[in-house]
Amino acid sequence: MALKNIILDFGGVLIDWNPHHLLDDYFGSREKASWFIEHICTSEWNGEMDKGKPFDQGVAELSAKYPEWAREIKLYQTGWIKMIGDEIPGMYQLEVEEALDYPVFIKPSQAGSSCGVSKAHDRESLEKGLQAAVAFDSKVLVEEFISGREIESAVFGGNDGEVFVSGVGEILAAAEFYDYDAKYNNPASMTVIDPDLPEETVETIRRDAAAIFRAVDGSGLSRVDFFVADDGEVVFNEINTMPGFTAISMYPMLMEARGVDKDRLVENLIDSAFKRREH
Repeated sequence: MALKNIILDFGGVLIDWNPHHLLDDYFGSREKASWFIEHICTSEWNGEMDKGKPFDQGVAELSAKYPEWAREIKLYQTGWIKMIGDEIPGMYQLEVEEALDYPVFIKPSQAGSSCGVSKAHDRESLEKGLQAAVAFDSKVLVEEFISGREIESAVFGGNDGEVFVSGVGEILAAAEFYDYDAKYNNPASMTVIDPDLPEETVETIRRDAAAIFRAVDGSGLSRVDFFVADDGEVVFNEINTMPGFTAISMYPMLMEARGVDKDRLVENLIDSAFKRREH
């Protein structure tokens, strides 16, 4: 099983989280965004409310009058779209909430070391998390939360088609999740090699790790991460094609536990790279 997720593409110009760009991107053009804000939101909306109608009735009648704008009217009436430049619009929050339940994890699509990663429990923290993530990448991955254990495996693939998979290791974060600070600055965080797991669960993880590595046409090193949910189900999290290689990193520790020390591992990687170049 794989995580449920949604990818939000803010476009290359949106790395600064510019609300003008966000509205332009959502509506298709500055002219269309401005017309909606000025004509429907300012003129029509205020006119309906000035008549003293019940709030919901005004929304329903305005949506009926402009059916092609029904979604945008809903966003505006909930306070998610304000005047251009006033605040970050909420169409992306709505997209997430339609696909996933809270809590969710927010990750830059292309990043590492948990930089820009956060956990959101509600709309307010989702907005803050999206702001943090787009500082690293204009594509943002939002994933469902899995209650369970975080398990990782190390994979090495040479040019002969053979794939070597280590045993497994478990992350024990000294925080709500394994963020940058918990990973590098909190000595209470732990990595456990060969944790207490049913043998069939370990074999499922190792088998799936090899299959995922082959599916992405992997070469050299990769770390494949999973969750073991509270009910025992193995859930694929992600593949890291350039995993950490420090003294506290899981990949070299898992390999060393299977008799492949760092010197040999580096030699294997260099040898694999030269052979791949020859082909």
